[in-house]
Amino acid sequence: MMIGYGGEEVATDLLVVGEDWWLERHSYDGAEWFEYKTMYQKPTKELELFAITTRQCVEKAREIGLDDYWCYAELEKLNRTEEEMLRESD
Repeated sequence: MMIGYGGEEVATDLLVVGEDWWLERHSYDGAEWFEYKTMYQKPTKELELFAITTRQCVEKAREIGLDDYWCYAELEKLNRTEEEMLRESD
């Protein structure tokens, strides 16, 4: 293992774990850091999914005659109802 610029100084698989949190080690181009993470919390909002990929959203948009420019987004936007899609296209 090389020590110095560009080398790993902290074990690459080190994981520091607490009761409901952990630190993940990351590195890039010689820099090393830890990211603080907490236990997963169940979302307060649930989505009925019909798309998890942009391709599925594009197909749905084209089926109802809309442009697909806004299909490149997070799950909530990918899974808008036809009514929401049409309302937003106006």
